[in-house]
Amino acid sequence: MKKLCLFFVIASLSCAHTSFAQLVGQTAFLQGTWLQAAIAPNGSWGNSTNPPAGYFTRGGASANYVDPITGSAPTFGLDFSYDQGHDGFATGATPWYGSFFLPGTPYVGWEVQFNGIMGSANYTDSWKGGYDTTLGGNFNGAVSYKGPDCVNPKMAPQGIWDGHYGHPAGNLRDALHIVAVNEVDDKASWLNVTVKFYNTTDSLLHDVYYW
Repeated sequence: MKKLCLFFVIASLSCAHTSFAQLVGQTAFLQGTWLQAAIAPNGSWGNSTNPPAGYFTRGGASANYVDPITGSAPTFGLDFSYDQGHDGFATGATPWYGSFFLPGTPYVGWEVQFNGIMGSANYTDSWKGGYDTTLGGNFNGAVSYKGPDCVNPKMAPQGIWDGHYGHPAGNLRDALHIVAVNEVDDKASWLNVTVKFYNTTDSLLHDVYYW
């Protein structure tokens, strides 16, 4: 009787890339070769959790910005860190620049308006919560991330705020669907931001502003 021996070979595939994105709590951390960035839960630049290992930080974070998942505020702040010499974050007399505007003083964030009512998404020490709705607007949204992997090894890391802004009353509560994509190309010295707006109602939205 002949015996049949089967040999199984397990192949391990590895994919190498020098840029990546990751989500810690509700902060998206983006890392390229020369530029590192953080996107806070409300889509502004900044972090609500401490950066992972491999990120370079200098200066404090907003003591008032509590992460909605972890329930705590960060100790170390990251908006942008930039290796201006393109020779490594630990090389040179001034190895890297940053932070640029943390802990959010006097102001870091973005604003949107339609039909005469404005709302703000801020990263600041002056108040808690991430969104200023005192002028009548209403926000809801969250941050996610995409990054290079074995299928798309050349994909630029992205931090994406996807949410809605509207007026509390009637069918305008979530009238404006907003998708803001922050992207760090691997060898870039800048952050690309693409913002798209979608009218989710059957009505016209007047005087739409974003800044």
